[in-house]
Amino acid sequence: MKATEVSFRGDGGLTLHGTVLAPTSAKPARPGIVLVHGTGTGTPRTKLMGEAVAFARQGLSVLIYDKRSEGYSLFQRSYSQLADDALGGVAALRSQPGVDPAKVGVWGLSEGGWVAPIAASRSKDVAFVVLVGANSRQPLRPLIWLALQALTVASVVATVLTAPAWRRARGSVPRGERGRLGLLVVGGLVFIPWSLYWGLLLP
Repeated sequence: MKATEVSFRGDGGLTLHGTVLAPTSAKPARPGIVLVHGTGTGTPRTKLMGEAVAFARQGLSVLIYDKRSEGYSLFQRSYSQLADDALGGVAALRSQPGVDPAKVGVWGLSEGGWVAPIAASRSKDVAFVVLVGANSRQPLRPLIWLALQALTVASVVATVLTAPAWRRARGSVPRGERGRLGLLVVGGLVFIPWSLYWGLLLP
């Protein structure tokens, strides 16, 4: 297996670093694929090394890169920004020796399942899209499901309440709490700010 270190520009001019893997006996004009991470800030490229090696063994050139930490956190993230990062990776892979620039696509895992299609919709340079563990719903729904599952495993009773449901449950909502989403946990209420709600609702 041949590994080549690369650097490229992501959204906002941020420099991202990655590795291109290819079989030692790689054929010319071979296809390429850029792997897009799931959720997490600053996720290292090694997280997807297993998938990258598997693709490379099938004759592809594969780019894995360290996910950005700048501008990305639990409470702040932009799928648009991540899509532009992925497109920077596509450009870098298309310029690699032996790669057919007309056969480079993107592969997205989990959160990458939202990011990869956005990237593909913005550039004709993306020849194909592969999604793994992708979601057909808006980001907030699976995140709430994940939180509830984690609480269930911990034997904690939890219910998701929107403001109208909270009104019905308690009779009224204080003015300052209107327009928020609540996660009711064993009698307590943890609010998610409305701005964060919309940030998770829309890619």
